[in-house]
Amino acid sequence: MIPVTTSRGTGIFNHGCDWLSQNIRIKCVALPHHNVGEILLSAKRLLLVLGAVAAVTAISLPAAADTAAIVAARSDYFHGLGKSFKGLREELKGSSPDLNLVRKYTGDIAAAAPKLPTQFPAGSGPQPGIKTEARAEIWSDGAKFRQAAAALNTAAQTLNTAAQGSDIGAIRTATDALGQTCKTCHMTFRKEDH
Repeated sequence: MIPVTTSRGTGIFNHGCDWLSQNIRIKCVALPHHNVGEILLSAKRLLLVLGAVAAVTAISLPAAADTAAIVAARSDYFHGLGKSFKGLREELKGSSPDLNLVRKYTGDIAAAAPKLPTQFPAGSGPQPGIKTEARAEIWSDGAKFRQAAAALNTAAQTLNTAAQGSDIGAIRTATDALGQTCKTCHMTFRKEDH
């Protein structure tokens, strides 16, 4: 006989597989060729396996959620960059653009451009269940992507410098150069689903 304590009280586990306590009596089936120590060891192994499965599940679910959050933040980043660029182009279509508005747009673009590489951390690329326009080449050809990101930053800073003056022609030229830089990068590193 083995004394056992549970949340329902203390009882005796008879080797014959009866559980006796004040409130409950459980009859269990004896397992041939197993003793209580083997059964408890098997139960411990089962709990370890279940614990490991639960831990892996708990780790992988937040990772997927984190990836989705990264992709959503990246989308917001590009949406903001695109909105500034579109606003700039619209303003420059007029015969006398508002230079204060032009400078606001170019300042926003110049501030966002250096952050481009940080929008693509490892593990945030194309994968099942995650919708992204990013191509795998961003991670498989990181050196080329970093060159493209540096070119964007250079073009954005050049545009912002031009916008600090009053030469609308120079601002338009720098805007066109930035647009070409974006297009070149998109051709290599962005999936066009439109």
